[in-house]
Order: sequence, then structure tokens, then C-alpha cells
Amino acid sequence: AGLYRLSFRALQNFKSGAYSARTIWLDGRIPFEEARSLRFSYSMDWQMVTLENADGPCLLYLPAGRHTLRLEVTLGERGELMRDVGDCIARLNTMYRKIMMITGAYPDTLRDYNLFKNIPELEATFAEVAGQLTAISGRLLATGQKGEDSANMERLALQLESFVKDPGSIPARLASFNSNLSDLSA
Repeated sequence: AGLYRLSFRALQNFKSGAYSARTIWLDGRIPFEEARSLRFSYSMDWQMVTLENADGPCLLYLPAGRHTLRLEVTLGERGELMRDVGDCIARLNTMYRKIMMITGAYPDTLRDYNLFKNIPELEATFAEVAGQLTAISGRLLATGQKGEDSANMERLALQLESFVKDPGSIPARLASFNSNLSDLSA
């Protein structure tokens, strides 16, 4: 019996700017709150990751005998961020379909479709979602994760802001909007 510090030799080189998270289960239960989300940060090299909190390494008391330690894949802090991004994507997909109903698949770039007039909620939705994506990107950066995901959010947010400023450019840039939306969805 005794107190043990858990450390893992790990390699997380799959997605740049992201982390992988695991929940630690000991004998069928999560021993304490810090074990709910152990993060393995992106690195091209193997690393030692220790379960710790703000005070340092977490010590785990194990009575004498055999124990089962299990790691379960979890989204960690990214779960809430992904839900928020999913909501933004759903709103933008709805707006994209409404735009397509007016412009068709191949919009005439010289025609004024009056999209903000014909889709009254379009301007407000674009402005709101741009702000939400910027905020989500900031929250993602606060977790120390700068990479492809935050770049996709920032690019789409900038595009939405430019649509609000110049709604006449939407038809000509509809393909790039769809591409940026698809990149974020992926």
C-alpha cells in the first residue's frame, strides 16, 4: 500500500496545435477530479506526462493488491468548444442554404441579389456567428492550442465580418464561404 504518482510516456503527434485527453479509471471509478481529463499536448517527440493539479503531482493512494488502471478517450475541455462550434456551423449551413435558394449554385456575380433584404436574419446571423467564432478561437488559444482549428475559425470569422461590411460580395465569394465552412466542419 502507498501513495503513487502516475506518469505516462506518450506521443501525440497526430494533430498540430491540439491535444489528446484521457480519463483515468482506477478499479472502475474515477479517483479524483483531475483524473477526468489528463492532457497530452502535441509534440513530435515522446514526452512524460504526469497527472497533476496546480499544487503539483497528484498522489494516488493504492491499498496492497492488484488494481486495474484504464485510460478512456475523452474530449476534455474541447468538448464544450466543439459543441459551440457545431452550433455555429449549423446556423451558417442554414444561411448558406437560404442564400443558395436565391442565387442558385452558380450565382451571377454582376447581379445584386439584395441578400440582406431577402433574408432578413442573414446580417445579424453573420455578425453574431463571427463574434462567437472569434470568442471560441480565443478560448481555444487560452488552453494553449493554436493550430489548424483556430486558424479555420479566424478565417471564417473574418470572412463573415467582410460579408456584413460588403453584402454585395457574397455571391462572388459563395464558393470560398462553402469551402471555409467545410474546413471548419471537418
